[in-house]
Order: sequence, then C-alpha cells, then structure tokens
Amino acid sequence: MSGVHLRDRKTTDVQYIVTARELRIELTKFLRNQKNIPKSDRYLIAMPIIEKARELSLSCTAANAVFPVDERTLAKRKDYLIAAWVAAQQLQEDLIVCIETVQTANVAKLSAVIERLGNLCAMIKAAKKSAKIITRKADC
Repeated sequence: MSGVHLRDRKTTDVQYIVTARELRIELTKFLRNQKNIPKSDRYLIAMPIIEKARELSLSCTAANAVFPVDERTLAKRKDYLIAAWVAAQQLQEDLIVCIETVQTANVAKLSAVIERLGNLCAMIKAAKKSAKIITRKADC
C-alpha cells in the first residue's frame, strides 16, 4: 500500500496494460450477455471484437516484456506498441459498427468503452514516444 492519497496519484507508465486488460474483460462480459448481443449476431459481431480486444491486450503486455537495451530491442518494443495502437483503432471501428447494426446493443455502455479506447490510444502513443534505450548503471 503506497503512502500517496488516491486523489494525488498519477497514471503510471504502464497504465495502458491495465486499461487494455480491463477493456478486454469488460467487452467479453458485455458481448457474452444475451441481452446485449443476440446469439445470431455473436459469431459475426461479437467474436471479432473479443479477438481484437485480446490482440490489443497481448500486444500491450508484449511491449512491456521487451527490455530495450539496444536499438533492435527498442524497435521491437515500438513495433508491439504500434500493433497495440492499430488494434485499438480497429476495435473502436468494430464497436461503432456493433452499435449501428445490433438493435439490442446498449449504446450508452459501448460509448463509454469507445471513449476509454480513445484514452488508451493516447496512452499507447505516449508510451511509444517515451520509449528509449535503458542503459545499465555501473556497479559501485
């Protein structure tokens, strides 16, 4: 438990990983509910959205797993972040199509998810911009 009050906490450098995972869980729960998406639309609408949310979450996690000690590993981390950003953009588009095509889709709930996705895109871009080679300090 940190000694910092909740109101004084700032977002961390890896907040995008937590947000991507939360979005994946929230979307999976939403799309599995028959009241939100009828069974007839699950294969065409819900499954691609769930797969894209999975891809987004895994790309964010993979980017954090790469420790950039040289140009090659830095480029690899940036590639994962680019893949995560692209997945987030595609997920936003899929959700917009879901809202427009499925009559039972709860527009208010999905609109909030789309807004969070926009924030996630900004976090991923910031992480890509701030990614740099990390050098090891000499032992004293």
